[in-house]
Amino acid sequence: MLWQPITATELQALVQEQEQQLSRLQQDRFAAYRVKPWSAVLVRSSATGPEPVFVVAQRGNKVLYFDDVEFGFEVAVVDAEGQIVNPGAPQNVLADVVDDWWTFASE
Repeated sequence: MLWQPITATELQALVQEQEQQLSRLQQDRFAAYRVKPWSAVLVRSSATGPEPVFVVAQRGNKVLYFDDVEFGFEVAVVDAEGQIVNPGAPQNVLADVVDDWWTFASE
């Protein structure tokens, strides 16, 4: 099966599904900085070039994003041009990263 990028509808459904797995505290923390998903750019290597990822929460330049290649959530800094700085290898479900996001965004 060929990889296909996630659609806006699929991303919305995925976030809603995974939100149900959050504790009440995690739901409140996620809701505090949730944004309408927007496309940021991630560069894994010069060989792959820029790839879109989807920011789902943001506080200043700190974002919680979904990477549909790795199919997971991660936290990072985004620069003024919308590029993820120092990307990780996200394969996290939302529940596994919301607390990290809260700590990171509050720094």
